[in-house]
Amino acid sequence: TSDAKLRANADALNSFLRLFQSVNGGLDEDVQLRPGEMIGPISIVERPVTGGVKMPSKIPLFVGKIRTDRLA
Repeated sequence: TSDAKLRANADALNSFLRLFQSVNGGLDEDVQLRPGEMIGPISIVERPVTGGVKMPSKIPLFVGKIRTDRLA
């Protein structure tokens, strides 16, 4: 991996979490999830779904981030 790819992946995850929280009634804040951190619970707002798999809305969601360094 490269530092640029790690930064790009972190930015993508943080953007996704900001959007996910905002459409589910969470706080509209700048999410910066760092290795070793967790956010949640995020409750999913129940919405009508046609023709797809319905995601349970009563299960709180937690999202965490870890990083391991390969030794070898």
